[in-house]
Amino acid sequence: MSASTAETTVQQRRPDEPLARFVEWFVTGMLVLGGLAVAAIGLAVYGGADRAWIAQLVAEGRIESTELTNAELIDVTYALAWWLGIGLLVTGLLLVLGGIGFLAYRRRARARHAEHHEADSIASPDTLTNAVAGGIVTVLTSFVPFSPVVGGLVSGYLQATDRTDGIRVGAYAGLVVAAPLVLLFLFLVGAAAVVATELSLAVPALVGIAGLTVGLLVAVAYLVALSALGGYLGVAVSERTTDADAGL
Repeated sequence: MSASTAETTVQQRRPDEPLARFVEWFVTGMLVLGGLAVAAIGLAVYGGADRAWIAQLVAEGRIESTELTNAELIDVTYALAWWLGIGLLVTGLLLVLGGIGFLAYRRRARARHAEHHEADSIASPDTLTNAVAGGIVTVLTSFVPFSPVVGGLVSGYLQATDRTDGIRVGAYAGLVVAAPLVLLFLFLVGAAAVVATELSLAVPALVGIAGLTVGLLVAVAYLVALSALGGYLGVAVSERTTDADAGL
């Protein structure tokens, strides 16, 4: 296959305008609605960070620890709930702003291409858009085993260039999902640091942070690896679909 033929094939596999517009509004809507939902959960968790209520739960034995005294357990639980609530609220608001910013980004891209009379360029692969779309699909299908493969597949299918590029955009989709987890991790580390400082619990805090760090690294590796695999498969599906349509 010649270079010009390969380029034409890639062009044929690129998403058409209706699909591009659907993806644009899908990503925007999911970011904004998802962000509002996460922010609402954060407010609920923050509002539930009540010492009296936590103390009652500890007294009833519904929250217990073999390492901490009841007073320490109350303080630790309160700090974790407070910081987690704030973290969820901030994450939700950032998602909303991300959705608004994404829509503005796509609008500017359209205006820029129209200004330069590049009518066909708007349908060219947009790695950012495709990665975010795949990440959102991963979240929406999180009830399905190995859902990152599904999200990566969507990213790769939309990217529709070559399989190496599909792996790349799939990995980016995994990072999109991992980003909020990293942000929440930072807030939980902040909670652990505050607790360790106020209650002189340096060792338990370090153990907790180490456990959270390992869990985060495993989660990120899982998301990125499976999403990259999905990206590869997505490009392969796109190629087969194009070949079938072309009667090859």
